[in-house]
Amino acid sequence: MKVTYVSHACLLFDTGTTLIATDPWFDGPAFCDQWNVFPKPVDTSGVEAASTILISHPHEDHMHEPTLRRLCGRPKRLFYPFYWYPETIAWLRSAGMGEVVEARSGKSYAIDGNTTVTFVGAPGQNSIIVVESGGQVIVNVNDALHSEATPLIDTYVQLITKRWPKIDVVFCGFGGASYYPNALHSGGKDDQAIARLREQLFIHNFCRIVHGLAPRLAVPFAADFVLLAPHQRWINDVRFSREDIPTYYAQHFSDNGRTTVCAMYPGD
Repeated sequence: MKVTYVSHACLLFDTGTTLIATDPWFDGPAFCDQWNVFPKPVDTSGVEAASTILISHPHEDHMHEPTLRRLCGRPKRLFYPFYWYPETIAWLRSAGMGEVVEARSGKSYAIDGNTTVTFVGAPGQNSIIVVESGGQVIVNVNDALHSEATPLIDTYVQLITKRWPKIDVVFCGFGGASYYPNALHSGGKDDQAIARLREQLFIHNFCRIVHGLAPRLAVPFAADFVLLAPHQRWINDVRFSREDIPTYYAQHFSDNGRTTVCAMYPGD
């Protein structure tokens, strides 16, 4: 199985017989035109040709309406995690997304003769996606865990490793959205200092998740956006660089070289 990093949280899986894309966002900004994809994808043709789309959760940088509408030209099978309200599924079906499957948490769905996908429901509206193909296991954590409390992270790590004890690759979020654009301000508050601490927390949680899942390879992703409004530009400067994550992991989490943390960019 070949995996290409397209942009932000969008991955392209090539199983040899099927193209599968996750969380496509590259056709315009998100969140009231505040977020812009950066770095931008170098090639989206594989996503456009994919027959299967996996949506992890309904935040606009993961379920982006303009991008999804752009992909409607060819027959698709779209998987979206099951929730207790029907409006999103109804909208996806009415928008011409093709066959829309409500994926039950923990249930494996066949994609082709050698490939299955399993959604694992996570806090809030998030979900973890596990793709198995040709004996390989790839866990897409996306935004599901790295902003959560330690006991919850450990609970989900145990749940996943009990079912998938040998994991080849983990993709996990490493950046923050919860305080962007840092709208809450009070006198005496140092926005930049708090932002840097928040970023380090997310990186530390990324490393904790990776250490617990113990994959052969770990990739930080789902933080590829830039804020361009003049009053928000400073936020781009306090982001924790993915290039520094391998060193941080080695300093804080010893695993005797079991896991390699690798920075990937669009096109890799």
